[in-house]
Amino acid sequence: MRVTHIITRLVVGGAQENTVATVFGLRNRSADGSSASSNRIEVNLLSGPTTGPEGSLESEVKKVPGLLTTIPELVRPVHPLKDFLALRRLTVILRQTRPDIVHTHSGKAGILGRLAAKRADVPLVIHTITARRLEIFRTPPPTSFSAPLKGLPPVPRRISSLLLTR
Repeated sequence: MRVTHIITRLVVGGAQENTVATVFGLRNRSADGSSASSNRIEVNLLSGPTTGPEGSLESEVKKVPGLLTTIPELVRPVHPLKDFLALRRLTVILRQTRPDIVHTHSGKAGILGRLAAKRADVPLVIHTITARRLEIFRTPPPTSFSAPLKGLPPVPRRISSLLLTR
């Protein structure tokens, strides 16, 4: 089984630490499990550049050769050109690696990663919501805002197989 995790950046923080722990946990489970190829879990991590005053988890992840692929265009601020390029690059990578599961974390990586996974025909897409900013997906918007949207399915559900909240 191939699992790809996608996160915007590997700074020190809750979502990032959870993602790194999950990636290492899956790798350890695969290494400790049966030698049968059906039990093997191949894990990859895609991330944008690690920038910010929070500190970095990148050095921990880079200790495992081939685990981390950095997507330079995957940046936290909204940047239409970089966002388009990141989506295109993520789609190419997912089409090449053909993961069975894509698990996205954080806002930007969640949106672009899920769209890329859908374009690459990934069978199972999971997104973990860890930030309070995403309350919009849990509560209905004000009536004046939602009137033109009535009858449309929520966007996250169209591009995700499963949404998790923490």
